[in-house]
Amino acid sequence: FMKDIGPSLAFVRSIRVLRIVCAFRVVRTVSHFQHLRILWNTIVGSVASFMHSMAIMLICMLMFAILLTQSLHEFILDSANDLSTRHMANRYFGNGFKSLWTVFEFTFSGCWPGYARPLVEEVHWLYALLFALYVTTVIFAMTRVISALFLKETISKAAEDTEMMVWERDKSTRNMERDLVALFQIADTNGDGLLTEQEFE
Repeated sequence: FMKDIGPSLAFVRSIRVLRIVCAFRVVRTVSHFQHLRILWNTIVGSVASFMHSMAIMLICMLMFAILLTQSLHEFILDSANDLSTRHMANRYFGNGFKSLWTVFEFTFSGCWPGYARPLVEEVHWLYALLFALYVTTVIFAMTRVISALFLKETISKAAEDTEMMVWERDKSTRNMERDLVALFQIADTNGDGLLTEQEFE
């Protein structure tokens, strides 16, 4: 009877050792992708904040674009005004789409002086007040507030994923410890809590 048990026990030991080796390899492989996983989960988790931020910015840009289009409409149609200035105003602010794209361009590129100065110098000085208000409230203040909130949300998502990663690593360590204990229990045939050279082989 003991002769039949011997090969079976050796086979079980081999399976246990193979499981432990595979577990070590999986842990090593996963560790190489942990930072990539954190980056990916952070990007995915920040999509909602990004969409909300862009929605707020779009509303502000749309309001300013409509204001510029409506205020420049009479200037563009008045043949008494300078033709080149009328062409410039019509090119950038002639309709809602043109005006919105222009506002989008100088909001995110920082080239607003190139659009504001011709209007201030050749159309009306009140455009200086309009652009000053828009630049200080939207381009300067709002973009920085949104950037700060977006960064805070991104860091929060990354911290949550880091905590999850630590929990998974701890769980993997506990499973590996359980497998090792089970392996030693199987190898300890006489139950004395020690492994002799013969039992180890």
